[in-house]
Amino acid sequence: MIKISILSGPYIGRVREIPKGMDPNEILPGISNQGWKYQIDYSQATIQEIESWGAAEMMDRILSALHNGLPVVFDGETYLLECKNILVVGQEIEDAISSSGKLVYIKSDDESGLVIEAFKPH
Repeated sequence: MIKISILSGPYIGRVREIPKGMDPNEILPGISNQGWKYQIDYSQATIQEIESWGAAEMMDRILSALHNGLPVVFDGETYLLECKNILVVGQEIEDAISSSGKLVYIKSDDESGLVIEAFKPH
């Protein structure tokens, strides 16, 4: 089970349990496009939910940062929207993450930008 907590905006403090089978790519942009911050609780999620929601959350946070003119930092590289298409830059970041062969997590996501950290499991 996935739970989303709203951290800002008019619904701050609300927690929504997401029914199985819901598409994260339909839900997350609806939250972030409003400028609201959110947090996902994966503690009761299945492996399949963690994989699909984790990937969707990562891309949503990347696109949200870029859309808001914030940098995305991954593996020593800083990505900015500048004059490029947002989907092109998002794809560049996704490709860098994929080709790194590392596991990733969101180290920080705030007004200074998005920082994605990578590590190799032992």
